[in-house]
Amino acid sequence: MPASASDLLPQDTSAAAPDPKVIQGLLQACEELKANDTERLALFQAAIVASNLRNDRADDDRLGVLGQNAFWGPAPARRDPRTAAEVFLREARRLRESGGPRFAARLAVRVQGGGSVLRHRMAGRAAKHILTDTGAPAPVVEAVPAVAPLAADV
Repeated sequence: MPASASDLLPQDTSAAAPDPKVIQGLLQACEELKANDTERLALFQAAIVASNLRNDRADDDRLGVLGQNAFWGPAPARRDPRTAAEVFLREARRLRESGGPRFAARLAVRVQGGGSVLRHRMAGRAAKHILTDTGAPAPVVEAVPAVAPLAADV
């Protein structure tokens, strides 16, 4: 349980602002793979949560803008924002085509192999802002799914 509401916010992994070259690499991958709104938003949410859109992440075995481990490929590929994004987007598309998550935050968590859906959803606003500022088509607003009442509540 978080100590405060601010503990739920995506943590900045560096003092620096997002890297425009990283953003450009992610956008190029989205364009090349014709990512849909959900896939594009999931990619940017994952990149914000993992690295604040910076490519200098290198802790443990996780590298690059998406903080990918060795499972995702060789280190040079994980350090290249466009290549890392292409790998992410291919997996996102595979999951969606096989009936996977419909919402960007859940898709991001599933592709990344874990993490908090709430953190990714909170990163969604920043992701949408960045995508809008870059001239990319604005992603559709992610609807909040209805929650079924618990058995104890009925």
